[in-house]
Amino acid sequence: MPDAAAGGPPDLTRPGSVTGAGMIALTVSALTLVYLALYPVIVEDARIPEGLARGSVIVAFGLLLLWCVISMLLAVLVLRGSPGGRVGLLLSSAVAGSVSLTVSVLAAGAVITLVACVTTFLLLLTKPAREWFRMQRASARRP
Repeated sequence: MPDAAAGGPPDLTRPGSVTGAGMIALTVSALTLVYLALYPVIVEDARIPEGLARGSVIVAFGLLLLWCVISMLLAVLVLRGSPGGRVGLLLSSAVAGSVSLTVSVLAAGAVITLVACVTTFLLLLTKPAREWFRMQRASARRP
């Protein structure tokens, strides 16, 4: 493969770590979105309390659904080579991982999202990923 340091054109092939991070984020976000949307149907014993608590639960579910959609959009941007998408997905996976770590004390299923968030975060910080996004930024600046 030609190398920019050797005088050839830069290799703009997307590294596997970027593809992996994007696909993990996209898949886990989509599965979480479906799970949250179907939660009242799946869990027969899901009793949402009345009054203020009911409103809080509905707002929390709505925010989580929105977060999943945003995370999916960020994953698509990462797969397309957007440096801004990378930063956004890094932040989203860091916050989601922190929330998953906290929730994993109460729900063992949150460990899956914790592992996915940590994996996505680390894959986006690998050297090939950083270099690829740097080249994407540089090629976008050229006329």
